[in-house]
Amino acid sequence: MLNIFRGFFLLLTATTLSQLPTHSTLAQDEVFPFVAESTADNVNVRSGQSENFEKLYQLKIGEEVLVLGRSFSWYKIELPQQAGIFVSAEFVNLLDSRNGEITGHRVNLRSGPGTNHSIVGQMKEGDLVKIKDVDNDWYEIKPIDGTVGWVMEDYLAFKTYDLTRIPVEEEFNGALLEKGADADRSETTSKNKIKEESIGKDPGDNLPIEKALVNNNTLVIGHLQYQEYGGGTFILMVDDEPVYRIQGLKPILQEFVGYKVTIEGKIRPQIQNASEIPTLELSKIELIL
Repeated sequence: MLNIFRGFFLLLTATTLSQLPTHSTLAQDEVFPFVAESTADNVNVRSGQSENFEKLYQLKIGEEVLVLGRSFSWYKIELPQQAGIFVSAEFVNLLDSRNGEITGHRVNLRSGPGTNHSIVGQMKEGDLVKIKDVDNDWYEIKPIDGTVGWVMEDYLAFKTYDLTRIPVEEEFNGALLEKGADADRSETTSKNKIKEESIGKDPGDNLPIEKALVNNNTLVIGHLQYQEYGGGTFILMVDDEPVYRIQGLKPILQEFVGYKVTIEGKIRPQIQNASEIPTLELSKIELIL
């Protein structure tokens, strides 16, 4: 009798559990894009799908965002227009107090006013920006099309597929308060300086964009590839040449394979054959749009 009861209990338990929706099933059922709302105050929007990535913005409870996709337990969202991103004033020609034009090639957009902040995008010569504020030698600008952030799934709830709920960009009115920036900088001087210094370089850096030092870490830009041999290896390519083996969490790195990325980390002491490429221990990785 006891065995029969045990068998019935196990069958009932297995049947009940099989009917419960799993996280992976819910994720597969999602259709992007959609509008979601923040379920709490001060919800961090980050530059990547980990708490190790830099904070770009904080959502208020009930604030609606456009969700573009998912990576594991993180939603990729369109960065709200209320957020701010930064560009070096050296590479902007002011058209008026609220509008500017990019004067360099591959000018980096950052999450804060300095080259120590995360790269969140790039702009090319002739692109237009809307200026929100000035911070020394940096302009805070409105997010451009395609600028994204990441939010933990626990803090977003589905709202609707009606994408018109996301507010359209509002026009700026009034003068911009200057904080040490030179609004009368010569366009000719700026463009000539760009031709000499900025192509292939990071605004404010003296090193090529492909390699720099940030907070004693190596910062390098390239394309991430995955090679099957040796149990699987992630390789960072620069100008079609392998420069580093990347050591880090495989599930995260797999999301970036085939894309241009910024990688920050520490070079592991070279204990291999001198002819082999060095290993970079990953501390941060970001997609370049």
